Amino acid sequence: MNKKKDLTVMLVFLFFAFAPLWIAAFAYYGSGHVYEDSGTQLLCSAAMLCPTVSVFITGAICKEKIDFVGENSLKLGIYFKDKKWIWMLVAIFLPWVYKELGGWLFLAFNPECFDAVSFSQELGMDASLIAVMPLYSVVNAVVFSIGGLGEEIGWRGFMMPRLEKKMGIGPAILVGGIIWGVWHYPINYYGHNFGTGYWGEPWLGFLIFTIFTITDNALLTLVVKKTNSVLLAAFMHAVGNGAIGISAMFLNPQNLTGFWAESTVQFVIMMGPSLVFGIIAYIWLIKLEKKERVAES
Repeated sequence: MNKKKDLTVMLVFLFFAFAPLWIAAFAYYGSGHVYEDSGTQLLCSAAMLCPTVSVFITGAICKEKIDFVGENSLKLGIYFKDKKWIWMLVAIFLPWVYKELGGWLFLAFNPECFDAVSFSQELGMDASLIAVMPLYSVVNAVVFSIGGLGEEIGWRGFMMPRLEKKMGIGPAILVGGIIWGVWHYPINYYGHNFGTGYWGEPWLGFLIFTIFTITDNALLTLVVKKTNSVLLAAFMHAVGNGAIGISAMFLNPQNLTGFWAESTVQFVIMMGPSLVFGIIAYIWLIKLEKKERVAES
């Protein structure tokens, strides 16, 4: 009976997390709009709230108790004991670090794109102010963290603990990451992350994006486990979405041609460091699970 109810809970949650975004995206873009239209910002912002709204709809329909803090809750508290503050700093700054590394890696492959003058002028920014970009990325995340929280309560606060309980952390990271990736497919199809017209569109974009949602799922899940707080995952999510690296100020993509001009290639290189951190997080989570099993036996 419990297995049947658990499956029902998950299916109801996924339906209400997916349906609003998929219906709205295909209706909006199918009516003639394109991804660059201003309405996309509103669509994406509203969509990020769907997983959380789905949690409470699911709780009402399936009579699931939804707690905010404590054991088996959505983990909406913030705790400082046991050096959790260290992981708070990781959540705040790691996305900026891996985006910065990715940007410089791309410039190392394409030194002809290095252009310090034109972009600082275009932004109307004095070169000396570029150094404050890490702080700007963090402050900017405060504004967008409500959207990150909208996703994180649903994916990491509600979905992942249930998947982990059923199949263990390794398979749960893979399945949860795929679900999270597929959820984005309608906006990926119309231009999110990769634009349009790239080689292998849209399937290559779907594949690449899903690989990264799997590794990002590992990173965010590790942060939740280490801080016991979904709020920190939400902040990390927001910094990842809004971080602007110093390297971006020196990158002029107008000189790119051929292979390097492909949006999928640029995405893989610039986000490559996050993939590495995600794999490390995945291995770390597997080891944590083994350690917990030994402690329980």
